Amino acid sequence: MKHLSKLTLIAAVFAIASIAQSAHHEGSEMPIDIHDIMEKGLKDDRRAGTVGLKTKVLKGEATVDEKKDLLAMFLSLEKFKVEKGDQEAFDAKADALTDAMIGVMAGVDGSLAKLEDAVNCKACHSEHKPD
Repeated sequence: MKHLSKLTLIAAVFAIASIAQSAHHEGSEMPIDIHDIMEKGLKDDRRAGTVGLKTKVLKGEATVDEKKDLLAMFLSLEKFKVEKGDQEAFDAKADALTDAMIGVMAGVDGSLAKLEDAVNCKACHSEHKPD
């Protein structure tokens, strides 16, 4: 039974990665607006009582569709050209988000921790957010 579970997990990872790559390459040339990614995907607003998709995923409260939406946002980040800072550093951060989210969707152990580490707003904003 353990062997079957491992095979199932491996198949799920490859299926999700394939879907993600397909969406990445077939998607429109215009990525999701960075403001939408920040507001809907990453930002929590305690005063308004809203949480971003990232928080829902980390708390285990996100639906499958919400997880797909967050993955689409992270894939979209991979298309952005930064105005400030090193493009390769930005790309590495975007890749880490995407890889962690794929792992979460596939149920890979440790993926939530990887996602939590990858979602480091200050690190990205300090290096890449225009003044």
